[in-house]
Amino acid sequence: MRQADRPTVPHGIVAARERVRRFGPVAGLLVPAVTLAAAAGLYQASPCNGATCVKGRLGSWVLAAFALPTALPCGLPLRSGTIRYVIALVTSALFWALLGLVAARRASRRAVVTWRAWWAEFGWYVAAVWVGELIGLRLLASVLTRRGIA
Repeated sequence: MRQADRPTVPHGIVAARERVRRFGPVAGLLVPAVTLAAAAGLYQASPCNGATCVKGRLGSWVLAAFALPTALPCGLPLRSGTIRYVIALVTSALFWALLGLVAARRASRRAVVTWRAWWAEFGWYVAAVWVGELIGLRLLASVLTRRGIA
């Protein structure tokens, strides 16, 4: 294979590693931002007629929980308030940025770092967080139905 036919890393291997490490935490905010936007869109599109309001908007609440993993510990959706929303949003953003940073550090252990390697690392973290969220939401639902709240 000739030199011109080989794939190259733009601006060099070191620059690619630094780019992944620098922007990994910012890229970690992409998945929850898209998920939260989808939750907001689904929330606006779903009908709300009395008793069907909760069931009709359940998907949007699950997507919002995926985007904001610290919402349940903050007391949402049982208790609301501006300060709770702000705390959940800020702590979730810090959480996702930290996961993006960890994924960037793990991906940059390889000789040649690409964004594909970062996404592979970050994908495992997203899957683990979302499985944990589903378990937490299921536990919350079982507690609420036992108490006759939901």
